[in-house]
Amino acid sequence: MADEPAVDGRASGMFLIHAYEDRSFARRVASDLGAKGVGVWIGEVEMGVGDSLLEKITGASGEVDCLGVIISRDSARSDWVTREVQTAMSGEVAGKRVRVLPLLLRGGTLPAALSGTTYADFTSEPAYPTGLGQVLTWLGVARSPEERPDRLVELSSSNPLLRTALQELRSDGISNATADALISAQVDDFDLSEYLSLVVRELEGRQLFGLALSLVDYIDRRGVGQEALDYCLQPGLLTEPQAFHVGARMQSVSTPEALVWCHSRLTSTIRSDPAYHSLLVKHTNVVLDRCFDEMAAYLLQPNRGPARYNVDSFEIVLSHSDHAGPFALRWIEWTNDGHFDREHRDGGEAAHVLYLILNKYWGAPAFKEIVEAIHTRVHLLLKSSSNDRVRDGLYHLVAMVDAKYRGVERVLTETVPRIYELSADQRSLLGRITAALQAVVAYHENPSDATLKLVNDCYHEVMDADRTGITGHWKVTD
Repeated sequence: MADEPAVDGRASGMFLIHAYEDRSFARRVASDLGAKGVGVWIGEVEMGVGDSLLEKITGASGEVDCLGVIISRDSARSDWVTREVQTAMSGEVAGKRVRVLPLLLRGGTLPAALSGTTYADFTSEPAYPTGLGQVLTWLGVARSPEERPDRLVELSSSNPLLRTALQELRSDGISNATADALISAQVDDFDLSEYLSLVVRELEGRQLFGLALSLVDYIDRRGVGQEALDYCLQPGLLTEPQAFHVGARMQSVSTPEALVWCHSRLTSTIRSDPAYHSLLVKHTNVVLDRCFDEMAAYLLQPNRGPARYNVDSFEIVLSHSDHAGPFALRWIEWTNDGHFDREHRDGGEAAHVLYLILNKYWGAPAFKEIVEAIHTRVHLLLKSSSNDRVRDGLYHLVAMVDAKYRGVERVLTETVPRIYELSADQRSLLGRITAALQAVVAYHENPSDATLKLVNDCYHEVMDADRTGITGHWKVTD
């Protein structure tokens, strides 16, 4: 690297510049470095409008030979910070070469002028001690073994609302009112993020769960709390039902940034199919636009069946995406592997759910191959010499009646006349099912109360006749 830390045991002085929004962090670093005997000059205090960085560094101290630059998402928008970095990188400052050390915060990106420069990592609250140690090493200051003051106590003492929240969390858990008040608290974002990251480490059980729910709102409305919620989602800290409720809460976020973050955690950590489906329903366009690869990796994972709202999630993708081909192929695999043949099958889904979805998108090109696959599947099941496969085929026919499936006319024409090897009980029941399928055709040709009643009456006749579980639709016997 072009820049090297001090190596002669002499503590260098640091001139620290930052965006206005990062002032709380800058003061904290200055205080911690000052406690180690480092002279620190902060730009917001030392410089006025029109002041020159060169002049200020010259006047600050002969010991100042390091420029600390706090890099955050706010500094990227600060013309003043950008100008001073360029000044420092241009060569001689105050008659000597000034070493530049970036202090990288969460959300910050090193500018091109600092590309390749060693930086101190402050991208999360747990990283703060290490980041501070990097700065001290850079300045040639030995790190003492003593512990620094309790930062959580410092933060809660500085603000009455943080103090009240901490008291509640340490007793019965944070109340809804206090949790909501923190969103609009007049606390610096960095301080609030630090506070949340520290306080979750003191909690467990119901108190931790209550704060985890609130953290979803903080991420959405304040842009803070990601580090704290990641801690909560570590294995073993929340029960499975608690993690599900946190995941379900994520559907309520409104900002795209929060949604992308929550989507990442739902697909990588929480992995709750019902919670994921709820988020996908509410935020379909954003997920398809900004999270397509993560969504595809989650929904298309191997050995995934259509149950637990998975087929409903596929329905959303197929009906909204221009790149839904892989999802149609997986749906066809489910069909051919028998995942819709009986509701009790591992990872399977009730067939009437399948037919209700196909009704909804009848004629849609994205579902055409799925329709072909399911018709072929039912045809092969009913023509099989295996009693179990025939039973699954009859189950599909009853499910078609139950869902009033639009494709039954094709089944009556192409499949029913070609069913030969049935037992006497199966053939007797098939006659009743055929009458019910014909009633469904009549209903779609002339939807009315009378044709609807005919379908329902025929359906109940099949149900009454199927008391021994011939179709497996009402009673499954293995």
